Amino acid sequence: MHKAPADLPWHEDTTSISRPQHAEPNASHAPATSISRPQHAEPNASHAPATSISRPIAAPTPFKKRWPDDQEVGILELPEEVMREIFLMVVLEDGYSAILRLAMTCQKMNAVVCQPQLYEEAHYNWLDSVVKWSRLAPSHRERYRTALAISECRNLQCRQLYKDSGPGYRGNGQRGVLQGFYATDYFPGYCSWDCHLNDGGGVGYK
Repeated sequence: MHKAPADLPWHEDTTSISRPQHAEPNASHAPATSISRPQHAEPNASHAPATSISRPIAAPTPFKKRWPDDQEVGILELPEEVMREIFLMVVLEDGYSAILRLAMTCQKMNAVVCQPQLYEEAHYNWLDSVVKWSRLAPSHRERYRTALAISECRNLQCRQLYKDSGPGYRGNGQRGVLQGFYATDYFPGYCSWDCHLNDGGGVGYK
């Protein structure tokens, strides 16, 4: 009977089989059981965001309202300067005829509308809407951007008040509406050409 080699895992005289012991794995080849993450460095104080220094701001003075927020206010309850600005916008949109309609509404509106300053400012607003003064010579602006005067017709049978704008631009006061330009006033002192002729006036030009 042949003997088993000594390096075999079993022997002839034993009933148990001894299994070979596996070698311990090399530590250099062992799989890593955990992954170590790099620790974040603390932020440098030199790169830290600058903190803004808030200075105390004085509280605004509360506006004293005349009326509650939920109360409707009529136009007659507005201050006179506010009514004046509103009427100027109305005249610029509807023309000079709106002045008469506003004046006939009530006494308070009549007192605001019939101020001479309102006529003058309404006329300038209309002139600025039809003429680009920046494109013209300063002498032209000085000559023709003049105030509107209210004069009385010299005709004894007429004696009506009319807008005496003199030579220059003519219109009805409505925004962007230009009726003509007259370098010379051919019938000064009269509201129309007919009144000038009926009063014995001549042609006035050659």
